[in-house]
Amino acid sequence: MVDGYAKNMESEESFLLFNEIADTGIGINAFTFASLLSGAASIGAMSKGEKIHGRLLKEGFESNQCICNALISMYSRCGNIEAAFQVFDQMEDRNVISWTSMITGFAKHGFAARALEMFRKMIETGTRPNEITFVAVLSACSHVGMISEGRKHFNSMYEVHGIVPRMEHYACLVDLLGRSGLLVEAMEFLNALHG
Repeated sequence: MVDGYAKNMESEESFLLFNEIADTGIGINAFTFASLLSGAASIGAMSKGEKIHGRLLKEGFESNQCICNALISMYSRCGNIEAAFQVFDQMEDRNVISWTSMITGFAKHGFAARALEMFRKMIETGTRPNEITFVAVLSACSHVGMISEGRKHFNSMYEVHGIVPRMEHYACLVDLLGRSGLLVEAMEFLNALHG
């Protein structure tokens, strides 16, 4: 029920239900905490997210990968990228979601260099990027006009990582070219897609 409310953008109802459950003394699992964190992130309610964070620490969930990923996403989406990074930095077991959430957070908050450094470290650890990772990487390049870096990552998607670019990736590359004033090249790129 909590997850259903959170996914349907009815975060207030999910928090009320959570409090009712907590008051009964019924144990709350990691999935419930992750759902609540997602709900807090969707409405930008960092104070609620911080309360949930405190509660899950008391319950002993601080090393749960799913919860840590939800915390990273919540803090990042609520504007506290340093708190997101602190959670990430303390994680013992990271997966592609952990890395991608951090890369996305840095990119969205204007820290392109940190996003790209995080991507480099991710590759060094042997974690395979996915389609969403590359949207974040290309977006980071676009926001600061890193044309050659953006092209390099776009080309590496298939050539190195075996990921077939999707519409979102093409849009990021066109955005990068357009923001950099290379409108003719952006149009040529688009025309080549349809040709």
